[in-house]
Amino acid sequence: MIRQEGDWIVMNFPVYALTQIEVPAGFKKIAGFEPLEAWSSNDDWIIAIAGTEKEIYSAKPDFNALTGKGLGHLMITAPSTEANIDFVVRCFAPRSGINEDPVTGSAQLCIDSFMV
Repeated sequence: MIRQEGDWIVMNFPVYALTQIEVPAGFKKIAGFEPLEAWSSNDDWIIAIAGTEKEIYSAKPDFNALTGKGLGHLMITAPSTEANIDFVVRCFAPRSGINEDPVTGSAQLCIDSFMV
C-alpha cells in the first residue's frame, strides 16, 4: 500500500519470514567466499552473510553452478565499514535469467526483514 502523508510518500512492504539454514556444500567454490551463515526466505531467496564487505565486492559467482545448487535466487551481504552505510548487498537471480540485478528493490525486502 502506498499513500501520501503531507510531503512524504509512505510505502508499506511485506516482512518476509527467514529461516537459518546450513551453508550449502561447495558454496565457496561457486560463489567465491565462505559465508558466516545462510538464511532462506519464504520468498525463495537464499541470503548468505559474509564477514566483510570486501568479500561481497570481490565475489565472482558461477551462475550455472548457482542454479544447479538451488541458489538461483541468492543475495550476499555484509556489514559496511563506512559510517553512513549499514551494509552492502549483491543479488543474483540466474534462475530467472538475471545473473546480477543491480536494482533489486523486491529482494531488498528480505534484507530489511533480516534487520527487523
